[in-house]
Amino acid sequence: MNCLQLYGCLPYYLILDARLLSAALAIVEEVPSGEIFLGFNSLGAFASVNHGHFHGMVTDPGLTLPIERAAKRAIAVRPNQVRIAQLWSYPAAALLFSSEGLSLLEIAQAAEGFINILQRENVPPIAVVRRRAVFIGASSRLKPPKLAGAIASIELGGRLHAHGEHFSSFTELDAHEQLAYGTVSRECFDQFTAQYIATLVC
Repeated sequence: MNCLQLYGCLPYYLILDARLLSAALAIVEEVPSGEIFLGFNSLGAFASVNHGHFHGMVTDPGLTLPIERAAKRAIAVRPNQVRIAQLWSYPAAALLFSSEGLSLLEIAQAAEGFINILQRENVPPIAVVRRRAVFIGASSRLKPPKLAGAIASIELGGRLHAHGEHFSSFTELDAHEQLAYGTVSRECFDQFTAQYIATLVC
């Protein structure tokens, strides 16, 4: 493991591709209860070490993440294809790639196509992996003022952590504002989504 040092000017090697995503999906699949999620923070999305790795978090039995409970609008549903949906009532824009019948690699490959567009536009992707589902968001590279950290994978999933003087007064409205601040605007995200949908038509 090659950890970054503050003034080391070391390059990042954080490539979020189908191989890495399918491995993460397989790990989640191995947990019988499904009470785990994995997250990936890429270059610019506040990753702290320069190797490909995921963050894991165990959830309480029966608990769903806020990102999972958000309303979704299908943008691509075809027979024998990965289902692709856009989060509709969530403060951070994201796409959901999921399937019950296809292989984990096929789900990962569908998500990789969108990740490639973000990386080509120099926008850091953020991933949240649940059972047979991958959420992909896009970091704004900005650190929200009221959070201990920044908007990365765990925060994208809806687990926000206020600290110090902000903790006692941190509200749900604050959480919405922080998520929106730390990710790209919905208008910008819609442009990336349109580029992705165009690749599906071709």
